[in-house]
Amino acid sequence: MGNISDNNYLSDNKSLNIKKEKYKNFIKEILKHLRKKMEISGIISFNFRYFTEKEIHKACSELGIKFIVCHKESLILDAELKKYNEINSKNGKYNGHHIIVYTERFKKILINSGICEENKIHVTGMPRADYYFKNQDKNENNHVLFLIPTIRQPYEYHDRKILFDKNELTTEITKTLIDFAKKNEDQKVIIKSKIYLENEKLQHKLILNSKTRNCFFLKDGDSRNLIKNSKVVIGFNSTGLIEALLLKKNILLPYFNIKDEASFKKFTLNLSKFANYAYSKKEMIDCLNKICKKEISFNDNEELDLNNIIKDFIGNTDGQSSLRLKETLTKILS
Repeated sequence: MGNISDNNYLSDNKSLNIKKEKYKNFIKEILKHLRKKMEISGIISFNFRYFTEKEIHKACSELGIKFIVCHKESLILDAELKKYNEINSKNGKYNGHHIIVYTERFKKILINSGICEENKIHVTGMPRADYYFKNQDKNENNHVLFLIPTIRQPYEYHDRKILFDKNELTTEITKTLIDFAKKNEDQKVIIKSKIYLENEKLQHKLILNSKTRNCFFLKDGDSRNLIKNSKVVIGFNSTGLIEALLLKKNILLPYFNIKDEASFKKFTLNLSKFANYAYSKKEMIDCLNKICKKEISFNDNEELDLNNIIKDFIGNTDGQSSLRLKETLTKILS
């Protein structure tokens, strides 16, 4: 369909816009045929910016079929807002019916960027996080967990420089964890990927080649059980770290060889009161040793700040988000 993407859907290209219109009409015909065979109350997706679905939003609106987005990406830092709004302005207004989001903070971002009207946005919190509330007393604390980052570089840096090379940093951390595992055979180390692209394959290969019996690579699948049973969670700008906070897990943020500290602090999740920062391989191994020996424990003295971080970025402070989502969908579709 030409030069369009999740970040850039609007176009002045007449030929491209004609193709979009034809695609929308094609989707409408499919939906009309489906409605002859079944009742369609609505269609649910998971990101309002998916460019492959933009014309489906319009088709559903024209046919009176409710299109609902249960939006799952909401970790946008204050420093990224300007660039994020610029991206949204190129994506175009949401033409579906409703958007369900995790937080009041993200709802305001969508309203202020003109993506959607306030009365069409519903806040439920992160349903996935309900799991932790149900399993708060069932933690085994039996492994070190590294969540390989799938994060984008900070939005402000898309067209200029980057804060750090994500793939290079990931490789250095994997090597450090292999060294830690070799020196601590009583400790289990798990490196978990969300996707399995070249960088993730490299980490997997490093572990296999190391022949370290207590260091494991896991690809795909749910991370919640791994987070629940971890003694420390290692990661970057990830909701997985916020989920770890729900269970008051030790968190380790390894940032080796950071050259621009001011920008680094500006464009990374501020967990300074609850996380351990390591700026070198030695600092990381020292921190891991102390955590495993229980010489470092979670900071229990900043409950208000902890709840504010959880509320701002995943919006689930009571374990009832699944219920709120169910009630919201029932109301919308009734």
